[in-house]
Amino acid sequence: MRHAVKPAFALLLVLALLVSSAFTVTAEAEAPYDELRKKWKDVLTGGTLYDPAIPEIAAKIGQIEETAIGYRDSLQRGTDRIDCNCLWTASSSELSARSYIFRSYDRIKAMALAYATHGSSLQYDDALKTDIIEALDWLNTNRFHSAKPGPGTSQWWFIEIGSPLRLGEIMVMMYDDLSPEQIAAWTAAIDYNSPLSYSSVEEYKYMAANRVWRAIVHALRGITGESSDKMIQARDGLSDVTDGRNGRFNVFEYATGGDGFYPDGSFIQHGIFAYNGGYGNSLLKDLSDVMYLLKGTPWEVTDPKSANVWKWVYDSFEPLLYKTGLMMDMVRGREVSRYNFQDSVAGHKATASIIRLSQIAPEADAARFKSLVKYLVGNDSGFYIDASIEMNWRAGEIVKDRAIPSRGDLFYNKVFSRMARAVHVRPGFGFGISMFSDKIANFENNFELRKGWYTGSGMTYIYTEDKEQYSDNFWATVNYNRLPGTTVDTKPRTVNVNESVHVNSDNRVGGVSDGKFGVVGMGLTAPGASGTSLKGKKSWFLFDDEVVSLGSDIRLDDQEAYTVETIVDNRKLNAAGDNALTVNGKAKLPSLGSEETMNKVSWAHLAGNVPKSDIGYYFPGGQTAVKGSRLARTAKWGDLNVNQRPSPDNPITRHYLTLWLDHGISPSNAAYQYVTLPNRTAKQTADYASKPDIRIVANSPDVHAVKEKRLGITGAFFWNNEKTTAGGITSNQVASVMVEEKDRVLTVSAADPTRANNGTIEIELDKKAIAVISADPGITVTETAPTIRFTVHAADSEGKTFQVKFRLSK
Repeated sequence: MRHAVKPAFALLLVLALLVSSAFTVTAEAEAPYDELRKKWKDVLTGGTLYDPAIPEIAAKIGQIEETAIGYRDSLQRGTDRIDCNCLWTASSSELSARSYIFRSYDRIKAMALAYATHGSSLQYDDALKTDIIEALDWLNTNRFHSAKPGPGTSQWWFIEIGSPLRLGEIMVMMYDDLSPEQIAAWTAAIDYNSPLSYSSVEEYKYMAANRVWRAIVHALRGITGESSDKMIQARDGLSDVTDGRNGRFNVFEYATGGDGFYPDGSFIQHGIFAYNGGYGNSLLKDLSDVMYLLKGTPWEVTDPKSANVWKWVYDSFEPLLYKTGLMMDMVRGREVSRYNFQDSVAGHKATASIIRLSQIAPEADAARFKSLVKYLVGNDSGFYIDASIEMNWRAGEIVKDRAIPSRGDLFYNKVFSRMARAVHVRPGFGFGISMFSDKIANFENNFELRKGWYTGSGMTYIYTEDKEQYSDNFWATVNYNRLPGTTVDTKPRTVNVNESVHVNSDNRVGGVSDGKFGVVGMGLTAPGASGTSLKGKKSWFLFDDEVVSLGSDIRLDDQEAYTVETIVDNRKLNAAGDNALTVNGKAKLPSLGSEETMNKVSWAHLAGNVPKSDIGYYFPGGQTAVKGSRLARTAKWGDLNVNQRPSPDNPITRHYLTLWLDHGISPSNAAYQYVTLPNRTAKQTADYASKPDIRIVANSPDVHAVKEKRLGITGAFFWNNEKTTAGGITSNQVASVMVEEKDRVLTVSAADPTRANNGTIEIELDKKAIAVISADPGITVTETAPTIRFTVHAADSEGKTFQVKFRLSK
């Protein structure tokens, strides 16, 4: 039998249900923020799923404690803080700078990390907590609040991105120890200095990596202040934002100009700089982090273009990560001048980003990412030194998992046309070329890398088992007037604080690649600030285990006379500086301080610093005069970088072996040719010189051409928009062409290195074919006999490689 519910009881029941419902809604609304704060705290501290006694993690905890103790002990308190009006003492100019605010938050973050890290001896230390919170209160009262420091363009990054980012991270780690009033005041400071809406005038500052940093700022503000609007801004700020200067911008979308990722794998920042390993690296890290943070929440990234992120790993990062986890310096811009952020650290940062992406990527991509990580970390235990605690244990799990295969060594060639870079990798070495074009500047200074004048003038990098060749103070001590691979005049250069950058007035910069081999060229002009008229034509033929370097039409017409040189190599030696140099079978330059002009050089060999790091050099013709020196060089990081504080002020000495070709004073039509043989012994180099695999077909002002006899490949770089023939290849326009004949198949690859041909390139080969096997869109075959003729439709190709295959008769 049913019982009637009395009206009074019914009313109480309804009220109870309403209250219960209200609490449920509130709890559900709060839960995502609680979970997100924990999720991000685990990212920062490593969480609690690790054993602090594991040696690598114990070392990491020790570093965190040591850093925090250093900042805690130098922190000003009480009357000392009042007297200096500061948290940490500094010069008056440093105290007044906006960067001081960021540096203060950065130090407080280091203290908060020790306070919040599982296994730290300072975890939940009351005195440390008091220091952290009082320092944050002081900053909010004096330097960074809802009305200060106020609008301005000076050091804008520190105020609009850097300080809000650090404050958000600190609040996540200290959240349970903060009062509602502190949370409100500090989030108000973030809102004021990094507002939700963008200015159409200054939105240009927030492109590419800067925009992703902003997304992280908004996301941390959202989870600390529990603001759905900020979470939406974090997500939507990555996609389709319109501003008054740049039009629509989507972080995930490939760029067609300006900053961002390009389909060929290039990444550009600040409009004219190659920056995969710098800003691109930071973008990948923060983008992977914010996508991971928002995954599974109401604000998850759903932009279909976000799938491009997986492609970036394959196209823009993997080719530039050498097997010991090194990020190639030619895509790191001015960051190479930061003593504590050398190529291995940058590579480890990229590896950590790939680990993060493996947590959120589709299954197939996640599997490939883990395989890549296993290869990179398995070849480089140094990853654990640089990585966070979280990435330590995540990388360890991947390496130990027997179900995950290591990717293994790669065999590839790639030309990044848009950013004027090329890379050639074999299991035993990697070779990089850094150029500058009409769209890419020679170098970026901005108070850093102040001597980088020629880093874009064809500088070459040889990576071997010597993983410290370009770290261990290379950039502090190398002779910037003699960078390997470059052709330079000897006019003295001025070390300016913020020298203007220069693009190349010659647009013939780029090349062709079939994925295994390549031909790259650069029309050389002197960087504008040098004030000379130096011009020349440089090319590189990237074959199997050799790189052929050609140069022609090198001239200097200035009234002032200067010597012009091509630097074959400039290699950092071992601690004693006694690596053996052998020339034509004889020991040369035996001691530090040695210099010599060596005549009729056929081959040379330099012993490496570690096994499998020797380099051989072959000089076709055997009549080459090569100059060499073995010198100790002493310098300071502060000479190169005046922006990084503190910077080591101690003089550093490293030893270098330099080989170069002297083209004389004010040459009018100089040329050079040499072959680099990475990872070869002296005997292997001598054997190669006695029976070389290559033949120089042409090295003139009109065309450079080389035949690799063993591979059956002929490569050519045509310099003029007129019909020119070399090695059985004819082109009527500037072009880079490579022809491979193998098993009755003729494979032809061609590209427009100028990226400016709005028409076609006509190619003719002195062969006849019986059939066309395949042809890329954009190629029209017009004849297969008695010669082969085809047209490349180069308009809007942006330097891409076109390929066509023919069947030859028996």
